[in-house]
Amino acid sequence: MEYNVIAEIDALIDDLDDDAIDTLMDQMVPFHGVISSSPLARTQLTMTLDDAADLAEAIAAA
Repeated sequence: MEYNVIAEIDALIDDLDDDAIDTLMDQMVPFHGVISSSPLARTQLTMTLDDAADLAEAIAAA
């Protein structure tokens, strides 16, 4: 079973430069994830986990 972890960061996605986005992506490794915009234009991280045991590690990364 796969699980999705979604975290919203208190920063507007349009204010992030390429380096900030790269840093966020690096923190998601070894998980699969995307950076997107929430309905409020804030930065949203979505990570997909293969195992519930990875949840604590994914939350720490977010």
